[in-house]
Amino acid sequence: MGVTEWIDRERLKTYIVKPRGNKGKYYWDGQVIDSKLRAINCMIADQDLVIMERGFGHLSTVINTQAHLRGYITYAADYFDVLAKEINVSEWRRVVKEQMGVSFPRQSKDCKILAQQLVEKHFNLCATEDEADSVLIGYAAIKLGYVNV
Repeated sequence: MGVTEWIDRERLKTYIVKPRGNKGKYYWDGQVIDSKLRAINCMIADQDLVIMERGFGHLSTVINTQAHLRGYITYAADYFDVLAKEINVSEWRRVVKEQMGVSFPRQSKDCKILAQQLVEKHFNLCATEDEADSVLIGYAAIKLGYVNV
C-alpha cells in the first residue's frame, strides 16, 4: 500500500507499507514493524485525515482484500480519532485528468504507468505504482476540497 503524507498542499513524504516475509512483519516507511496493526497504527497515529482509495473490479478476491485493509485502516483511524474518507478510483482519476490534461487509458496496467509518469513529472518523484497512486489520490483530495488547506 502506498502512503503519502502532506502538509498543506506540499507532499512531505511517500512510502510503502507492505508485508515482510511470512511471519507477520511489515515494512513501514523503511522500518520493520512486528505486525500489520502496528504498521497501520504508525501510519495513522499523527495524522489529521486519512484518504483511502475505494477500488472496483471484477475479481472478488481483490475487492475482498481491499475491503479488509480499509476496515483495518478505518479501525485504526477511529482508535486515534482521525477522520477517514474514501475516494473512488474514477473520481480521483477524473480530477487528475482535468488538472493535468491527460487521459487515463482503459487498461489498469497502463493507468499505473501513466500515474508513475505524472508523479515523476509533477512531483519530481520516481515512485512505485502504489506510491504514485497515493500521491495522485492526495492531490485529488486536496483539489476536491476533502482536505481543508
